[in-house]
Amino acid sequence: MLSLFAIVCSWKVKKHVAPDDTSFEGSDEFWVYLVNGISVLLALISNFFLLLNFRKKVRYVISQVVSVSGWFLASMSLMALIISYHAYFYHNHMDDIYQISYGFYFAVATVCLHFINFVLLFLNELGFLLKKYKPVFNINGVQKSLIFQSSALAVWLIVGSAMATKLLHCPFGFGLYYCTISIVTIGEQQDVPQNATAEGLMAFWILIGLVFFGLIVSSVIDTIIEFSSSTLYWHRLALTKELRLKLKQPSILSNRDAYEFMRDVDSIAELTQKLYSLLTALCIFMVIFLCGSAGFSLFEGWPYRLGCYFCFCSLVTLGCGDVVPVTEGGQVLFCVWALASIPSMTTLVSDLSELVFSRMKRFNDIDMYDVFYNIANSSKHLRLVAKVFSAKEDTVDIKDLENMMQEINLTVSHNKEKDLSPRSTALSAQRSPGELAAEEGSIPGIPVNSSGSTNALALATPGGKLPPNVSVPEAVYATVPLPTHPVDTLFEFILTNNKLVSLDFVNSPQFVDRVTMSTHLGNYCREGAKVVSFNSGQVNDARENLMKAFKAIDGDFDEDSFARNYELAEGPDPSEPDVEKDIGPQDESRKSVLHLPDNTIRTMFRKKHDYILNNLCTLQILITELKKAMMMMAFNPRFRYSLEDWDHFLRLTQNSVYLLENDNGEFWTGDRSPLGFPNHEPQYFAMTYLRHLESKLHQFAWEYDKDKFQLTIDRRGSQVA
Repeated sequence: MLSLFAIVCSWKVKKHVAPDDTSFEGSDEFWVYLVNGISVLLALISNFFLLLNFRKKVRYVISQVVSVSGWFLASMSLMALIISYHAYFYHNHMDDIYQISYGFYFAVATVCLHFINFVLLFLNELGFLLKKYKPVFNINGVQKSLIFQSSALAVWLIVGSAMATKLLHCPFGFGLYYCTISIVTIGEQQDVPQNATAEGLMAFWILIGLVFFGLIVSSVIDTIIEFSSSTLYWHRLALTKELRLKLKQPSILSNRDAYEFMRDVDSIAELTQKLYSLLTALCIFMVIFLCGSAGFSLFEGWPYRLGCYFCFCSLVTLGCGDVVPVTEGGQVLFCVWALASIPSMTTLVSDLSELVFSRMKRFNDIDMYDVFYNIANSSKHLRLVAKVFSAKEDTVDIKDLENMMQEINLTVSHNKEKDLSPRSTALSAQRSPGELAAEEGSIPGIPVNSSGSTNALALATPGGKLPPNVSVPEAVYATVPLPTHPVDTLFEFILTNNKLVSLDFVNSPQFVDRVTMSTHLGNYCREGAKVVSFNSGQVNDARENLMKAFKAIDGDFDEDSFARNYELAEGPDPSEPDVEKDIGPQDESRKSVLHLPDNTIRTMFRKKHDYILNNLCTLQILITELKKAMMMMAFNPRFRYSLEDWDHFLRLTQNSVYLLENDNGEFWTGDRSPLGFPNHEPQYFAMTYLRHLESKLHQFAWEYDKDKFQLTIDRRGSQVA
């Protein structure tokens, strides 16, 4: 764009004429237009091949050579023209009549930008030759839109400058200056339209420019933040892990040590990268600010402090108007400086805000209302104030509800005589009320393999025998914490979804049937498991508080229908002999899978140890975990899972590296660790569960087909009966 202005605008103008008088612009020499046109043509060819490379229409090795050569020749030819013209101008004493005008200064700015493009592309080509970069430009959607937005802004500036030339009766170069001070919202008010038509047209055109410039600033910030939080952060994470491993390798003895070590590495790397990004943005901003101040002082003859004052007023968009550039060189410098300084300042503010707010996240868990209430309630002089602000008895705090959920301990052991194992205790932590984690080997009548783990697939077959040609999967599905009552699945709506307004769907028959079936099908593989720890009082309190939370969200929520649909209403005590009745597995209306008289898991399905139902159970468990990950991905994408959550996840998805390197923490500190690269954990969980779900579905279909038709497939893909 600036190269076009260097052609359109005159390189010299007669002295001592009015700024709006364009009749005294000197006619430039033919060789000025010729060399300038050649430079513009080379720049256009280079830019065209660069765009083709972005679109993958031309090979990298071809387009890169053309682009690098083109930008270099364009910058060198224009630089030679500037030096020659400057010598020609003063050697022939043309400065007695003329003065350097807009075209010359636009050419100087164009040379600087062309040379910057050449350096950047040359460094990229050098990195490719040194095998540091791949021969491809990986630009995302934001960067593609930034290219379009920049092109649109360039067209807007060219057309706006032409409009300003006709409406304000000013030189074409000053028209660009007027458009620039308009979109950066400085409003110096040096020159304004003099009639209603000009005011209306320029106001409409400036509004369009504000939209384009705002989009560009937003895209620049998104591009810088994404690059800093992905590529640079990845390198920072790897470097931090390598340095700290040399210091703490002997102290890492277990999975938990390695997991906590990687969490510390992640926190340190994240903070370090934010500080480096802030420091880089600050340095770039200060260079632009100080160089701009020096440039304005040089062109306008101001003291340096006055140049700094003008730059400050421009950056904060004060537009005082008492100090403004009046020379052609100062106005051209402002056009380039303003379009670069505003995004740099915005990026600096964004990096600073991100650093400050990331450090303040630790205070999010502090409820200031509770702090004030406790302080007021502890003082006898402020107890009246505490009573005024005390919560109503019919409401429930979401944080208290979450804490109550995590305190619930519902576990299954190997048998009645054994105490809870450490693994069973770990599995019982941080789960919804009524969630049950069956310990490996806890289901009677199920064979145990040589490593001591239960064969989960044997649950599906009578007598614990596997169907022919069926592989033995890991016995992990019976150890996953799952709801034992349909109402326990609804806690996810409270803890992860803060946008619900109406909860009528919770009481709909279709929704009740769906969550009931999900609960029973998910617990099918642990049929007959013995419960040794179940605090019914805590579970009932949590479920009652859940109803209060629903009522707080939706004032029209029907609690009676909820208690009736989910069988939460109080009934006869099943522990009394005279009222105990046998709730058999054929009772399809029963919601809970937990059979309280003998503390066992019983589902509604009549067929027991069925091969198909057992495989459907594993699919249901994966779907349940997938739904949890997707909800977390939607409402809390930066959530970090605990070690127990990762253990369930990696075992469910049958991560072979984790299962083989699961003793001394090598998995978490190794190259295959999911904590060793920038990772949104809910998204990682959801995508992995989805792939594993599809894999299990294909495996189930193939194993069932082989068992039924006794088909095999050789390596050539032919079917053999």
